[in-house]
Amino acid sequence: MASHENLKPVIFESLKGYSLKLFKKDLFAGITVGIVAIPLALAFAIASGATPSQGIFTAVIAGFLISFLGGSRYQIGGPTGAFVIIVYGIIAEYGYDGLLLATIMAGIILIFLGLFILFFSFLIEVIPMAALAGVLLVVSVDMMGLKNMKSLFSAPKSDILVLLTTFILTIIVDLTAAVQVGVVLAALLFMKRMSDVTSMGKINFDASEAAAKENYDPDATSNKVIPEGVEVYEINGPFFFGVADMLINTLEHIGKTPKVFILRMRNVPAIDATGEHALENFYHTCKKLGIALVLSGVNKAPYETLKKMHFIDMIGKENVLDHIDKALVRTNEILDEINKSEAK
Repeated sequence: MASHENLKPVIFESLKGYSLKLFKKDLFAGITVGIVAIPLALAFAIASGATPSQGIFTAVIAGFLISFLGGSRYQIGGPTGAFVIIVYGIIAEYGYDGLLLATIMAGIILIFLGLFILFFSFLIEVIPMAALAGVLLVVSVDMMGLKNMKSLFSAPKSDILVLLTTFILTIIVDLTAAVQVGVVLAALLFMKRMSDVTSMGKINFDASEAAAKENYDPDATSNKVIPEGVEVYEINGPFFFGVADMLINTLEHIGKTPKVFILRMRNVPAIDATGEHALENFYHTCKKLGIALVLSGVNKAPYETLKKMHFIDMIGKENVLDHIDKALVRTNEILDEINKSEAK
C-alpha cells in the first residue's frame, strides 16, 4: 500500500537540516525566477483581458501554493502562456466572474482526479512490473506514430532531412536542441520554397496572347497599349528576400535603357523588409539611370508595408497605382513630361 508519507508536501522534508547557506542559494534563485515571472504575469494578464494587478496576484498566490504543496524539491511555479488563449476566451464571453467560476470548477475536477489517481496508484502496486513494461511499450509505440512516419518518407527529400535530423538529435542530444534545430531548418526550408514559387520577368506578349485566348484576362498586358520606351515586368508570389536578387539584377538584362519601368505586383500577396529594401535599391538605381519607376496593382497588405517603411513617400504616391490602366495613364504623363523637357 502507498504510504501516507508520500502525500506530504516535499517542503516539510526539505526544511530538515535547512541552513543559512541553502537559504542564500534559494533566495538568489527565487529572485531570478521572480525577475522572469513577474513581467510574464503582467503580460499574460493583459493578453488574457485581465488587469495587470490580477496577473501579479495570480503569480504570487498561485506560485506560492504550487511551490508549497508541490511534490518536487526543485519545482518552479510560474505563469504560462499556453493558457492565455483559454483565459482570454472565457473573459471575453463570460467576464471575470466567469473566469473565477471556471477556475473553481477546474480546481474541484483536479481534486477528484487526484483522488482517482491516488486510488489507482494503490492498484498499480499489485500489478507486476513486467505487465506495466508491456503497457508502457505499447503506449510508446503509439506515440511514435509509425504509420505517419512511413508516409513522411514519401515526402520531398528536404522534409525527410528535417525529420531525420530532429529525430536523431532527440536521441543523441535532447528534445530541446532537436526542436530548436528543427524549427530553424523548417524556417530556412520555408524561405527557400517561397523564393522558388516566386517568379519575376518581362511580360511575354506571345505567351500573354495565348493565355488570353485560353482564359481571357482583360488586365493582361497583351490587351493594353504599351508606349515605346516602357518596360513592363511582373512579380508573381510573395516578395521575400529570395526575389530581391532577381529585382536588383533586372536592369542588367535590359538592352536599351527604358524611360519608364512598370513593375506589376498584382500577384504579390505580401512583402517583407528585405523585399522593401531591394525595392528601395532598385528605385535608387532607376533614378541614377534616369528611369521613372511606376508600381502597378499593389495590393493592400504590400501597400501598407511600403507605406509604413516610407517607400511610398520616397517614390511618390502618384507612382503607386492599384491597376495597370492607372499605371499606364501615369506612364503617359511621365513620358509627356520627359518629351517636354527634352524639347526645351
